[in-house]
This record gives sequence, C-alpha cells and structure tokens, in this order.
Amino acid sequence: MKKIFVMCMLIVLIIAGCSKVGPVQKENINLSIGSPGGIREDFQTILNNAFPNYEITYEILLYNEIESLYEAKKLPDIILDTDSASVPPHLRDKFYTDLSPFISKENVDLSQFAPALLERNSAENGELYGLPVQRLLTALFYNKAPFDAFDIPYPTDGMTWDEVILLASRFSDFPNGSKYVGLDFISGNGVQMLLDQYNVTYLDPQTDQFKSSSELLEVVQKIDNLYEKNGNRPTRSFLSFPDGFMKHGTTAMYLGILADPIVQGAANNQDIDLVTFPRVDASSNMGSGTRVVSVHINSESENKESAFEIIKYLVSDELQKFLVENGGGTVLNEFTHNDDFGKNIPELRDKNVKALFEMDLPELDRPSKYEWIAYQGAGPLLAELIMGTKSVDDVMDEMESAVNDAVIAAKAKEVEEG
Repeated sequence: MKKIFVMCMLIVLIIAGCSKVGPVQKENINLSIGSPGGIREDFQTILNNAFPNYEITYEILLYNEIESLYEAKKLPDIILDTDSASVPPHLRDKFYTDLSPFISKENVDLSQFAPALLERNSAENGELYGLPVQRLLTALFYNKAPFDAFDIPYPTDGMTWDEVILLASRFSDFPNGSKYVGLDFISGNGVQMLLDQYNVTYLDPQTDQFKSSSELLEVVQKIDNLYEKNGNRPTRSFLSFPDGFMKHGTTAMYLGILADPIVQGAANNQDIDLVTFPRVDASSNMGSGTRVVSVHINSESENKESAFEIIKYLVSDELQKFLVENGGGTVLNEFTHNDDFGKNIPELRDKNVKALFEMDLPELDRPSKYEWIAYQGAGPLLAELIMGTKSVDDVMDEMESAVNDAVIAAKAKEVEEG
C-alpha cells in the first residue's frame, strides 16, 4: 500500500542532447552528483560537456542508505531531490549547505524565480538550502479512446473538480465490474496535487502535530465523492491504473506530470492530450504545480564553490531555455510561457501544452520536516476511503492518531539510532 501513496521522488529531468557550454576550470575537480532516481545519461552528457575539466561521478541515492552514507561522509557533493523527500527528517538541518553566501558572491538574481518555487527550500532565518532546477508541470490528461468509445465530449480547459468528477462518472465501473475507468486519481500522485492546490499539510510546522482544517476535510470529501460517483469502489488490486491510461486505453482521464503520459501513451498507440488542472471552483484559478526538482550542496562537500558553478549553470538562461525546448518545466520567469516549449519532442506537437501554464501557482506554506512521514501515515486511511471500507467521518476521526503515531515512531527511531 505504501507504493500507492508514495510522493513522486524520481527526478524527472528530461533534457536531451548535448552542447559544449559552461565555464572551463583551470584545474581538474572531482565532484559527485546523486539523486533518488539516478541521473539520466543524456543529462550526464550535458554536464560532462559543459564542465570538461570536472571529473563527475553520478550516484543513485536510496532512502534507507542515506543516513549511513552521511555518517561515513560518503554523500555526493551535489544532491538533486524533489522537496527533500529522500532525506530523513532528522538530517535535514545537517544535510545541506546554506547557499545564500554563494548566491550573494556570484550575484545570482533570485527575482528570476517565482517566490513560490523558492519557499520550500528556505528556512525561517533566511537560509536558502537549495535552488529550483525544474518545475513539475501538472495537468489533467485524457485518452481519446474511451471518450470516442462512449461518444462523450472531451474535457476542456477551465473545468472545475465537480465538472471533472461528473464527467468521470459517465464511464462504467472500475475493472472489477467493467472495462472502463473515468479517472485515475492515484497513479500520477493526484492526492498530493490536490493537497497542494488547497495548501493543506497534515502537520503544524511549529509543533509537528496533526493539524485539522476545513480544507483537509474538503480534500477528503472530494476524493470520496470521486470514487463514489465512478460506480463500484475499486478493490485493493485496482487502486491504480497506469496501464489502463497509457497502454490499454481503458482509463479516460489521469492526473499527472508532463511529459510521460503523452510520450508513453504515444509509444503504445494511445492518443493522449491535456487540459488545465481542475479548478477548485469557477472563480478560482489556483493550480497545483509548485513542486520542483531542486539542487543542493552537501554540507560536508570539500568542493562547494565548484559545486555552485554547476548550480549556476543549471539555472542559467541557456540551460533553462534548452530544458523548455525539450519539454521540461522551467523555473525562470522569462521562459514560463515560451512559444518553443517542447519543440524537440515530436509527441508534444499539436498538443494543448499551453494548459500547463494557465493556472496560478499556489503559495505553499513551509511544512514540518516530518510532513512526508505524516503523508505516509495518512496513506492507508485514504486507501480505505477509496475502497469504501471507511467513511469520510471514519478517516477524519482516525487521521489525527495515525499521523501523530507515525511522527512519534519516526522520532523514536531517530533517538534509538542516534
């Protein structure tokens, strides 16, 4: 069940190709770069060509190995991560270097980033522990085959959640009762996207205790409403439907991140397009896409200045423009609505990619460092809600103890290991 509710931690850099650009150093520098999902080979090529006098090694970081690597002083110099999801909570204050002195020295203009993209890397005292590299672009994707099969109109930009749920309800039951599914809410991490849209966190960042709110209740009710109107509740085996959407054409809609749904769908002869992320209501234009892949420097690195040269390159106009042209979500204001978006990806031609940029960015509150632990604690309850074995009232009644118990267990483990 954990896999169902795991926040997307894989680095989704989709840069392709290579070019000989970037500063040339006067001496050979040994640097290592790691991420939870590894570093794509095409991305490695770009960095190797940009920094010919750097000897760069690339590593895959596994969550259960990070603490031992930290204690052995074997963590990579540079770490790419999505919202620090791969870092054990008790190491977050020790793990990363405050980049503020480097930013000041190198005159990096922070105004080129949307404030919402910097917030999650900042600390209360003004420290900045990472810079965003790639924004995760969220949307409502739809596979034309199920709509055509039932002669149902395709979704459109600007639809509200209520309209999307109603549209999904026009399809038959889940696979345990029928062939078609209206909306896959789980596979692309729709739960986290919905929480972000409502700026909901499970914990009070000051106390690390469960924080109940009307917004959290509304999110839980919306999830329940979706699955209630879709027909028969899914069994445990059918909680997610990635193959149904991208491969078999039996799932109509999918909440996800560009560009995998379209590219993978095309590889399986599926005609997939996209519209804007669903609105909270007709008067709101608040989207969900504030999550970013960020780049950090290990606090124990002996080559921090050289590592920051790589960071500067990753957020440079040149690299970000290249990222845009290859279907990546830029973090720079200048290129957000670039007409060349995705021009090097044939599968994105003639697709409604403008939908990725029409929603406003939510201003997410700085979370507790145990928020990811709380998310895991709440996951099994949401799974039971979806399957219909628990009601909204059951979930809300039990969530406080489930979340707090998960955090208490994590803190106890830290003390035991410390």
